[in-house]
Amino acid sequence: MNFYHVKKIIDKVKNAEKTYNQVKNWYQDRYETVLIQRNVLFLLVIGMVVIFGFTISGVIALNNEKVYEPFIVQVEDNTGVVTKVNNEAIRELAADKALRNSSLVRYILARENYSSVEHIYNYYTIVRLFSTQQVYDEFNASISPSNPNSPLGFGMDFKVETKIKSITDIDENQKLIQVRVDKSKISTRSKDNAPEWKKSYLISLKYAYIDAGLSEADRYLNPLGLQIIDYDINEEINATQF
Repeated sequence: MNFYHVKKIIDKVKNAEKTYNQVKNWYQDRYETVLIQRNVLFLLVIGMVVIFGFTISGVIALNNEKVYEPFIVQVEDNTGVVTKVNNEAIRELAADKALRNSSLVRYILARENYSSVEHIYNYYTIVRLFSTQQVYDEFNASISPSNPNSPLGFGMDFKVETKIKSITDIDENQKLIQVRVDKSKISTRSKDNAPEWKKSYLISLKYAYIDAGLSEADRYLNPLGLQIIDYDINEEINATQF
C-alpha cells in the first residue's frame, strides 16, 4: 500500500469522525432544547396551578362574605307585570298579622272556652272589649240562662276547652277571617282529662280597628283597638263526638 492510499483512508476516517461529531452535536442540541422546553412548560403549569388556587380561594372568601336575602315578586293578574315586593314591608306585614292573630285567638278562646273559675273575666271583660255592641249583645243572648245551649248550664261540673287549628284570610280588604277550632267538653272530675265529647267548628268573623273610646286600662288589654263586627260559628259536618 503506498502513501497515497494511506492518506486517502486517513481522510475518510477524519471525515467520518467529523460527520459523527456533527450528528452527535445536533442530537445534543435537540436534547437540550427539549429539556429546556420541558422545564419551561413545567414551570408554566406550576404557575397556573398556583394562580388557579389563589383564584378559587378568593372566590370562596368573597362568597362567604356575601349575604343572600330572598325576595318576593308579585305578578299582576291582568298584565303579567312582575314587581319586586319590598322585604321590609313584608316583615312589617307579617308582624302586623301575627299581632292581629294573637288578638283574634285571645278573643276566640275567651268566648268559646268555659270554666267556672275564669268565665266571668273572659265573658264580661275580654269578649266585651273586643266586640262591637251588637256582637256583644248577641253573645250575651247566647250565654243567657234561658238558652238551653248556654255553657253556663255546665256549672262547676264541666269545662270547655278550645284548640285553634287554623286561621285563614278569606278577604283581606273586607277583613274577613275563617278559623277552624276543636272544642272539647271535659268533666271537672275526670282524672285523665278525657273529653265527654269533641267537636269541630268553623268560625267566620269580620273585624275592624275602631276607636271605641277605651279607657287606658282597657287599652292595655286591647292595644290595637281591634273590634269583632260579625261573628258566626257552626259545627263542621265531620265533627267527632265521644
